[in-house]
Amino acid sequence: MKALTYQGARDVRVETMPDPIRLAPDDRILRPGPASTTAPESAASPAAGG
Repeated sequence: MKALTYQGARDVRVETMPDPIRLAPDDRILRPGPASTTAPESAASPAAGG
């Protein structure tokens, strides 16, 4: 699987990592949804009067 890894200041990489495994019966593996690169409409901005 691909993972975003933090290596240090200004050094973030996408690396291939082993698939996660459940170690305990109550462990959960989460899959993130699509990310948004735009600010939410409720964000303060001059156009919104904030």
